[in-house]
Amino acid sequence: MSAEDLEAQEDELLALASIYDADEFRKAESVQGGETRIYLDLPQNFKIFVSGNSNESLQNSGFEY
Repeated sequence: MSAEDLEAQEDELLALASIYDADEFRKAESVQGGETRIYLDLPQNFKIFVSGNSNESLQNSGFEY
């Protein structure tokens, strides 16, 4: 990736960090990237069903539901 691309990505991450509070978006300190959290008001009986080929892939991906 070019230095220009890295600088553009850094600018985008800084923009996101300035728009959202720390509970919604956190810029990574040691690597390029960040983490976003989305909070939704869902009905009490809302369910998420996850299907896949392997339990291992579900365990390693860090799903929370």
